[in-house]
Amino acid sequence: MLKTQNITEERKRDFFNYCKNQPNIWFFDVALGAFDLEVNAEVEDITKFREIMAEIKENFSDIIKEYYILNMWKVYKFNFYPMVV
Repeated sequence: MLKTQNITEERKRDFFNYCKNQPNIWFFDVALGAFDLEVNAEVEDITKFREIMAEIKENFSDIIKEYYILNMWKVYKFNFYPMVV
């Protein structure tokens, strides 16, 4: 999850194009709430994750103000549309 600063539509498009072309990233979008962008990646190990984060920070340091990492070790069920009771 990323908080951005001084982001333009062009830089957002650049970031989303990076995400589309990064094979370990399987989901990304504009978020609502405390963070502006959400990126989900699946990696083999922590070393690969650090490589991706270093690349993101190197290429997009002008727009990334802050980021938060949430580690998931196993996903039992992923549902984008939760049922409403």
